Amino acid sequence: MIVNGYDTTVGSKFRIKDKVAETIKLLQSTQRLDQIDNRGVFGVDHKNDFGLPKFVFPISVYNYKREPVTVLDQRTYFNSAGKNINVPEYNVMLLASILQQDLQRGNTSLIKTVRPHTLKAFANAFGNALARTVTLDIIQKMTLRIILGHYYVCQFEDPNVDYTFISQNAINRALRIPQTQVLDVIQELGYLGNLEDLLNAIKTNPALFSLSRLDLGGLIAAGSSIFFTTSGFRMLMGGALEMPSLFTAICYGAATEKIYQNTGVGQELNVKNDSSVSNFIQTVGFYYNAR
Repeated sequence: MIVNGYDTTVGSKFRIKDKVAETIKLLQSTQRLDQIDNRGVFGVDHKNDFGLPKFVFPISVYNYKREPVTVLDQRTYFNSAGKNINVPEYNVMLLASILQQDLQRGNTSLIKTVRPHTLKAFANAFGNALARTVTLDIIQKMTLRIILGHYYVCQFEDPNVDYTFISQNAINRALRIPQTQVLDVIQELGYLGNLEDLLNAIKTNPALFSLSRLDLGGLIAAGSSIFFTTSGFRMLMGGALEMPSLFTAICYGAATEKIYQNTGVGQELNVKNDSSVSNFIQTVGFYYNAR
């Protein structure tokens, strides 16, 4: 599972991790970074940026004590007077930082617990975005959702486990598609470890011939359209396509912040009409606020 956003297909174009990692370690060694969550998340702000360029994704590194830490750049969300000027997106990114720090420590319990909700939002919202670019019938749309669901599960699982069995059950639970139909689609797909693998699975599926000319740019553009950021950092959603920790935080934001409820992700979570989403909100909210 990808830990840092700068290691994703989209984030690699903005890679600055190596440039800032040593500075972050220096800031930590001189205790100039404020801890903003007791699980090991620290923040860079206008007073202690030490000349760092702004960075979009939280950065997870090992500090001078060889302890895992995750650092969030708060300068986008707070002005120089220390006032939070973008609360909804900041809450998403702080939660993403906490989940990323957990992931760096090997703890995936929260993101796996709520996976039925995030898988549904991912497969349906992403599938709808792709379906709007071509003409697909009901069966084709279902096939596409299954492939997207399988890809999403693969982001959580090691390729050496029985990921097909895990995926079959996860998709059945989240999308309410019979297991036999799920298996018919995924049994020959193999492990889809990145967006290139996903693109190939879509383009080579005989039922999805109308998407056979889809390219990586089109795939990322469709996926990036299912959520927006008011900071202007459009690459955040593109990175989330390969980062379950970030996508889980985005889902929580879409379920709890009115500004996001009409996004593709927000519409699939459907907090106003789907009572089961309250369990997702309570589970993630309890975790988020335990800091």
